[in-house]
Amino acid sequence: MRVADDEQLFYKLLGDYPNLRHAFAWAIENNLDLAQNLIGSSSNLQQSHGYGRDSLEWAEQALARAVRRGEPAPVARAQRSLGKALGHAATLAGEDRAARLHAALAAYDEALRFRTPATAPLAYAVTQTNRGWLLQDLATLAGEDRAARLRAALAAYDEALRFWTPATAPLDYAMTQGNLLILYQTLANEPGEDRATRLLEALRAGWTAFHMFTALQHAEFQQWAMRQLRALCAACGADFDALWASLDAGPPPAWLSALEEPDLP
Repeated sequence: MRVADDEQLFYKLLGDYPNLRHAFAWAIENNLDLAQNLIGSSSNLQQSHGYGRDSLEWAEQALARAVRRGEPAPVARAQRSLGKALGHAATLAGEDRAARLHAALAAYDEALRFRTPATAPLAYAVTQTNRGWLLQDLATLAGEDRAARLRAALAAYDEALRFWTPATAPLDYAMTQGNLLILYQTLANEPGEDRATRLLEALRAGWTAFHMFTALQHAEFQQWAMRQLRALCAACGADFDALWASLDAGPPPAWLSALEEPDLP
C-alpha cells in the first residue's frame, strides 16, 4: 500500500478506501504502530482525492494516543504526521491558511524535540525537509518576513543534507537537491540577494539532482530535473555561459538550450 501511495497509483487504493477507514478505526484503538503506518501509507491518497480532513483527524487521534502512551518516538512520528496534515488543511476551502501553516510549523518543531541528529538522524532529516517546504509556504503569506522564511527553509534543507547523502539516502538526497534548485532560484529574485550567486547555486543543485536521478534510473524525476534546468537556463539569460563555466562541469549538454523537449540521454 505504501508503494502505491508514494507512487500515486491511487487506482489501486481508492476502491478499498472504506475498508481503510475501518482498518484505521480498529488500529487506533488497538495498535498505535499500525495506525501510524496506515496514516503514513495513505496520506497522499487522502490529500489528493478529497479526504484531507480524514488525514487531519487521523493524525490528531494518533497524537492523542501517542501522548497517552508517553514514548518519544511515537509522539515525534505523530507530530510529523500532524504537521503534514495541517499543511494540507491550509489549502482547503474555509480554512484559516495562516493559522494552519503556523500550527504545522509548531508540530514539526515539536517533532524535532524527539527526532534529533543523535537519536534518529534520517527521521530528523525527513522532518527538516518537511519544514523546508512549509517555510516556503509561510513566505508567501502577507505579514511574514519573506526573506527570513526563505533563508530558514534553506537552512532546513541544508540540515537534512547533513544526513541524506548519496550513500545513506540517494533518492531523498536527489529530491532535496531539486528542492534547493527551486529555492535558490526564488532567492535569486529577492531584494538584497546576490542574483548571480543564487543562480549558480541553483544550477549546481539542479545538475546534481539530474545526475542522481539518472544514476537511480528514475525517469520521471530525471525528466522533471531536465525541465527545471532548461527553465533555469532561460532565467539565467546572458549570464548562463559564465555561470555554467563556474560549475566546472564540462560543456553544457545540447538539450539544455534545445527548443524542443529532448529525449532522455
